[in-house]
This record gives sequence, C-alpha cells and structure tokens, in this order.
Amino acid sequence: MGEPKNYVKILSLILFFAVFSYFTSFAEQGKKEKKSSVSVEKVYEIYKEGNCFFVDARSFKDYANGHIEGAINIPFHSNKKTDYIMKAIDILNGAKHVVVYCDGSECGLSKMLAKDLLNAGLKKEKLIIFTEGYEVWKKKGYPVSKDLSFQEALFSPQEQ
Repeated sequence: MGEPKNYVKILSLILFFAVFSYFTSFAEQGKKEKKSSVSVEKVYEIYKEGNCFFVDARSFKDYANGHIEGAINIPFHSNKKTDYIMKAIDILNGAKHVVVYCDGSECGLSKMLAKDLLNAGLKKEKLIIFTEGYEVWKKKGYPVSKDLSFQEALFSPQEQ
C-alpha cells in the first residue's frame, strides 16, 4: 500500500525539476542575449582597431543611400543572398571580427543574416551583431559612406 505514495513523491520530484529546468533555461537565454548586445561605442572601437568587416543586412537601396564606411552589403531579402554569402565567407573568416547590422533594434535582419553566415561557416567567435544599427551609428557622427566601389569589386554590379 505504501508504494503508490512513493510513486507520487518521485513523480512530484520529477515534475519539480522539469519546471525548474524549464524556467532556468529562459533565465540563461536572457543572460546570453544581454552578453551579445554590443554598444555603439564598443563597435566603434572595433571599427577603429581595423581587421574587421562590417556587413549591412539592409536592402541594396538603403545601403547605397548610406552605410557604415567600409561595410559590404549582403541584403537579407535578396534572392542572391546565398551567392553573396558564399563569395564573401572566406574574406569574412579572414577578419578578426565580423559586425552584422541593419537599421536598429526594431530590425531583425542582422540577427537572421548572422545565423545564415554561421550556417555557411563563419566562425562564431568572430561574429558581433550590432543591434543598435546604422541609424544610431550615423547619429553618433561615426564614419558613413555612399561609396559603392568595394561592394562592386566584391560583387559585380549586375548582381546588385
């Protein structure tokens, strides 16, 4: 007769640990997301150090209207995105840091493009997702450009 009580105790303990683990995983996920958030000032320091690539995930039109100086454009919504990634992945892996950005915190393109870059072989330790984005960079007065020569050298103009 005492055995069913033991089963209830065991099931209660299992349920407790399952619920505890479930909620703990959300707390850990929140910590990881906070760690991956990098301020515009820190990104600018990385920019000044050199040996980094900036990747603009916005449309080519937005990129052509202004981008972080020296950035390349891999538009997330382009039907040639995979081709762009494959052409750029070796160059990106040669840099110390790869900073992916879009318009800002309300824009998720940088996070989605970062995932595609990782899937294509970008080394995770090189990746920085700059969630504050281009608009915050520009407001700070950091270097911006409309020059397309590097982009055109990497990807032919017909690909744009």
